[in-house]
Parts: sequence; structure tokens; C-alpha cells
Amino acid sequence: SVGVEVLDTDAIALFPNPAQDILFITLPIQRGLTSASLLDVTGREVLRSSLSGPTTRLHVAGLPRGLYVLNLITEHGSTSARVVLE
Repeated sequence: SVGVEVLDTDAIALFPNPAQDILFITLPIQRGLTSASLLDVTGREVLRSSLSGPTTRLHVAGLPRGLYVLNLITEHGSTSARVVLE
């Protein structure tokens, strides 16, 4: 069976939340191949980005206001967090 480790969400920073134009994602250390996908309330992927370095900017200005789920996937596991866009 394949196991998926859940990343420590306390070590990951998302700011500002709520966001308007840019959402910053900060990881504690470089975790290898890392991607982020933003899903709307229907589960549709509206944005995907590779995370490069400890801090990455997601440009969210063109997206409608509302609640989203941000999925982060690395070689070491995955996690998700709620994000509000204003």
C-alpha cells in the first residue's frame, strides 16, 4: 500500500489570508519537488504553480472572491489549507 505523509501545517505560512492580489506561501525548508494547486468550492482546479525556494507568490487577483482550498504536494507528503480571496 502507498502511504501519504501529511506535512506539518504549523511549519507552513500562508499570508495574507484573506488575500486580494497575491498569496504568499512560505515553507520552512526546501522540500524537493513541490507544487501548489488552488481549488474552488466545486473542487475545480483554478490555479497551479510550482513552488521554488522557501517563499512563493501566487497571483490570485483575477480569481473571483470566495473560499478556496490550497493543496501543497511535496516529495515528503501533502497538506491542504483554506484560503479566502477578497
